[in-house]
Amino acid sequence: VVKSQTGLKVAIIANSSVAFASCKTLSEVNAKVQGSADLASFVKYGIADVNITKEYVSPTDAYNNPNTVDVAVQQLAASVVLDAFTVTDESFGTTNPKNVTVNKVTLLNIHNNCKTILDSDNSGSNVATGDANTSSTPKVLNLPVFTYDKATNTKTSSPLTDGNGYFFTFPSVDTQDASAVAMQVDYTVGDQSFSKVYKIKHDTNTIGVRSGYLYKLRMNMTLKSDEIDFK
Repeated sequence: VVKSQTGLKVAIIANSSVAFASCKTLSEVNAKVQGSADLASFVKYGIADVNITKEYVSPTDAYNNPNTVDVAVQQLAASVVLDAFTVTDESFGTTNPKNVTVNKVTLLNIHNNCKTILDSDNSGSNVATGDANTSSTPKVLNLPVFTYDKATNTKTSSPLTDGNGYFFTFPSVDTQDASAVAMQVDYTVGDQSFSKVYKIKHDTNTIGVRSGYLYKLRMNMTLKSDEIDFK
């Protein structure tokens, strides 16, 4: 219950471990930092204007006939997943069949905290300082082993399992350097070990991560005899 006035707003922060009871202004709310404990809890934030459209003759009348405000909330974190690892076998002749195994997936430079406020363009410039790690805990995945049978020209594989390759990060400032959020995939082809690092792109031309998005990395690999070509 408030006295009728203009300029009122309501902010919703859901699933956050951060306490807001001491905040007296919207600026203090927006400046609160969501931490690493909030990354996988799907913290959501939204704000809307309060437009008072009814006038009441008493507090009882107000309680019985409240104003309603719809607040759209948005995920503060983003998710990055290894969505597919596709192998195409174009080797021929006497080349022996090769097994391809994904051994480890790591998200580099995870942003572990973020200010509560969302930028108007969701660009990630609202990230708090000192919020990036140079590495994260590796995920060892039970991912496919691709086996090629030259005699029948067939291959067998198991699909990626939902939830196997998901990571979470708060938004990051667009950057081209080594501090960009990136996914590292370690795998073996036959008895040879390889590691590839892919910087996460928000779109074709922008390396960076935005709040509320799911970024799917799809790796495509072509086997050509003893050579491996990436696209």
